[in-house]
Amino acid sequence: MLRRLQLSQARDSLVVAETSKVHLQERVEQLTRQLQGNEEKLSVYERRMTGASGAAPVTEQLEDLPREQQLEQEVAEFWLVRKTVYGVVLNKLILGLP
Repeated sequence: MLRRLQLSQARDSLVVAETSKVHLQERVEQLTRQLQGNEEKLSVYERRMTGASGAAPVTEQLEDLPREQQLEQEVAEFWLVRKTVYGVVLNKLILGLP
């Protein structure tokens, strides 16, 4: 009888530990996605702020490029922002935030 009780308690402890492990893994994945999104946003802002460091502002830099490269740069920024926004929305949905 005592042995059966110990096994039951051990099973319960195992279930709790496994559940905790799964929740922690999910949280790590969420935080990793959030970090990647923030790093991508930062890189966009850093590119836009190159004018503050003495370099020509991004708009002037784009004007110096051929039109095709200007469009490529704008499309790349669009996709980066879109991906970042998608990640934020997805995180909010997962976490149940408004």
